[in-house]
Amino acid sequence: MLGNLLRDAARILDTITRLEPLMGAVAESLAGIKDQLTKAQAEIVGKIANLEQLLVDAGKLDDTDLAALAELKSAAQALDDVVPDQVPVEDVPAEG
Repeated sequence: MLGNLLRDAARILDTITRLEPLMGAVAESLAGIKDQLTKAQAEIVGKIANLEQLLVDAGKLDDTDLAALAELKSAAQALDDVVPDQVPVEDVPAEG
């Protein structure tokens, strides 16, 4: 029984050791994708704001335009929601 448990623990440790480099590569790749999405979000929101301002300045904003802008903003928000905002975690004092 103890021998089987030790063999299982050794296999698990070996598996974890082999997976650690892959986990770092996955995390690095995900960070790059998150940065790309953040950049795209800023660009999209900026373009929407510029378009809205141009239409307001031209005095050509009707109900159809307002509805289209609202739909565009909703789509941008859906893109933003793909990557959840991080909630700050409060420091919890260590017990002891």
